[in-house]
Amino acid sequence: DDTLVQSLRAMGNYHFHPYGAGGIDGNIQLLEYDWEQVSVLRLPRMMVNASDCDGSSCRIVNYDIQQTFKLPVKTLPTIMQELNHTSREITILKLDVEGSEYAFLEQVLDS
Repeated sequence: DDTLVQSLRAMGNYHFHPYGAGGIDGNIQLLEYDWEQVSVLRLPRMMVNASDCDGSSCRIVNYDIQQTFKLPVKTLPTIMQELNHTSREITILKLDVEGSEYAFLEQVLDS
């Protein structure tokens, strides 16, 4: 929603950057879900959506052809270095990076 984004940008404590958080510095490929979401997870070729059952039949979704998106991502150390936050201590870190949480955290804990 453009109105929400504009109101968040007007607040001094929200900052938007043209990349995502990831387990690498580079590009990752995201795959589209049926419910207009994206993730790094590849879905099975065929899947029954139980919420689309009418009692006698269920809709079968063919994920054989998922639309893909390339997204630039950066690791936490890279982001902290670019933002000149290397001397800061992270107390709380909240993540919702569309299936990339494990790769992101693995890289953070290994560095």
